[in-house]
Amino acid sequence: MNHTRRTLRGLTERERVAAILSQEQFGSRRAFGHRICREFSFVDAAGRLQVSGCLKALSALAREDSGIVLPPPAAPDRLGDAERLISHLGGYRARKHDPDSGRQVMWHGQTRLGSAAMGHRIGFKASQKHALREDGNAVSMHNLS
Repeated sequence: MNHTRRTLRGLTERERVAAILSQEQFGSRRAFGHRICREFSFVDAAGRLQVSGCLKALSALAREDSGIVLPPPAAPDRLGDAERLISHLGGYRARKHDPDSGRQVMWHGQTRLGSAAMGHRIGFKASQKHALREDGNAVSMHNLS
């Protein structure tokens, strides 16, 4: 991955990536990663595209404010995808030899998802209570209660 990151940090390479982004539409980040790997020939010794390493390097470049804006990640559209995401929250690693996730892993994942949603709701309400009025003065929590 270090080779990938070093390669993509060059000015001409960043310009090529930006040109690909502006000329083509990508349905997902993974499709974009495949395109960039083919463009720069990022392959391993067996000739397989190094899409994961390429996506990590592109994400690092996007965080560095290099003018590269990645396509949005694909949303899960199947029940199996949602189940996999919840099981990951519960600690399931999904290695090749692992069996399917069980009830306890799903329960832990659902609990963590519920806690995250509650934290988001509380944070959103708190941000609304500390909003500025149109005249520029802060609204205190006591005035909204």
